[in-house]
Amino acid sequence: MNEFTITIIGIACNAVIKIICFILGYKTIKLGHQLMEEGIKGEFNFSADYKGIKGGLISCSPGLFYVLLGIVLIGYAMGVKKTVSMDSETPIINERFLPREPHSKAKDSL
Repeated sequence: MNEFTITIIGIACNAVIKIICFILGYKTIKLGHQLMEEGIKGEFNFSADYKGIKGGLISCSPGLFYVLLGIVLIGYAMGVKKTVSMDSETPIINERFLPREPHSKAKDSL
């Protein structure tokens, strides 16, 4: 494969990841909206601590939790940066895909 083909494959994979995150985020937000519309209530505590930033939801509706989870998922999809880099001087060879040498009985008996 040439570099152009590999670059196109990398860009396509990145687009697929972003589209899947957007779809999952939309479905999660839609579920949360339906839960809030139907008035479903639940008692739970949710707290998070990330790099010194603390946040929490205490005794909120599950619908609000799903809406916030969907927003975070869509935000991740928008913010993630995936790069495709090619270094043609040093090829990467995965040894699993190399053909194996046939075993000889002399080597096995030693």
